[in-house]
Amino acid sequence: VGSRVTNASARMVVVRDTFAFVADGAAGLCVLSVADPSAPYIVGTMSTPDWAIELRIRDTLAYIATAGDGLRIASIADPASPYLVGFRNTASYAYGLAVELPYAYVADQFDGLRVIDVSSPAQPVEVAHYNTGGYADGVALKDGVIYFADYSDGLQVMELYGLGVEEDHKPQAASRKPGPTIVRDVLFMEARGEKREARSELLDISGRKVLDLHPGANDVRSLAAGGYICRSGAETARFTVVGR
Repeated sequence: VGSRVTNASARMVVVRDTFAFVADGAAGLCVLSVADPSAPYIVGTMSTPDWAIELRIRDTLAYIATAGDGLRIASIADPASPYLVGFRNTASYAYGLAVELPYAYVADQFDGLRVIDVSSPAQPVEVAHYNTGGYADGVALKDGVIYFADYSDGLQVMELYGLGVEEDHKPQAASRKPGPTIVRDVLFMEARGEKREARSELLDISGRKVLDLHPGANDVRSLAAGGYICRSGAETARFTVVGR
């Protein structure tokens, strides 16, 4: 019906509305209008430092796996002017990609599976890693299960059981009988020591900050029911947490 030569080596395509988004190898991202399938034409491009291998589209963002450079996130709100929003380097070569927000799953060639939190597109953060031992080539998701193509090692099936909060090298409980504190509506924090103004933060069980805390009353009515962790913002401050 129609064709159009791109600027480099077309590796993958995703079609959204009347636009085709192409992972164009050494040229990066190439956007073509396919409103008339018999006469496609290039409307915008965005270069990448290394080969663009795979891409996924979510809303107005394109997630691009680039060999030798990891994950790149581009805004495609204006298809004629795509631009870089954020990136995260990986240890090897990003050959496969799956996206199920808030995470991007990267098949990182010699370094296995990389899980990257993309909830903040400008600052994607790696949150999990699994070395498959083979040659990571592709990844797919279905109902929370990760299907991983590992070249000569075949298919590997994995699950992500959630993320944690890393403890200090010598974690110590503040009490001889540590236990959960039940809090409703208001979280009270009493600061003792030299740094009374020191702030702390409340984390969910995945380790993501959900609230900045300060000495005194903290309104937590907006938070969903569940388990949370209070992390001190200063080593010299001691906090007592009680619930009401």
